[in-house]
Amino acid sequence: MEDATALPVSFAAGATVLYRRTLADYPADDGWSLTLWIQGVEFDATPDGSTFVVELAADDTADLTPGAYRWVERVSKDGKPYDVGWGTVTIEQNPETATAADGMSWQEKALIAVRAKIVSRIAVDQSSYTFYQVAAAREELAELRRTEADLAAQVAAIRRGGVPRDPMLAAFTTPGLGR
Repeated sequence: MEDATALPVSFAAGATVLYRRTLADYPADDGWSLTLWIQGVEFDATPDGSTFVVELAADDTADLTPGAYRWVERVSKDGKPYDVGWGTVTIEQNPETATAADGMSWQEKALIAVRAKIVSRIAVDQSSYTFYQVAAAREELAELRRTEADLAAQVAAIRRGGVPRDPMLAAFTTPGLGR
């Protein structure tokens, strides 16, 4: 297996990431050091001849929250730092700690919540109430049903591999008219 030469564009939290970085203008055997910063978290590279070995241990990545992070590679010698690489890395969910809900879209989570609200709304007969002089009204069941139908359609589109889209309204005019 060939050594990786750069930070991958994505990896799962809890994985070990290892790559070898060669910087002809900043060789390790000339006294340069290399540090990888991932949004404030520091990973010091180990010199290996003229190159650097960057290792992110599984324990160090295990608790990273999934999402996009900015990173920078910075070399330093005699107290003079220089940025030599930068970009964005996507941290994926740690498969060892993932739950079923972690892979759900917000539409799927919202659909579950709306359906639970419908069930609770059906169980309670009143549509409004006053408690300690504070009045409150429950959502109308018809509105909840419309929201449920909309979310169910979006979830179905996601599960078919599509992207849920909001309806787009457009108006067409003839050039030169209506000026």
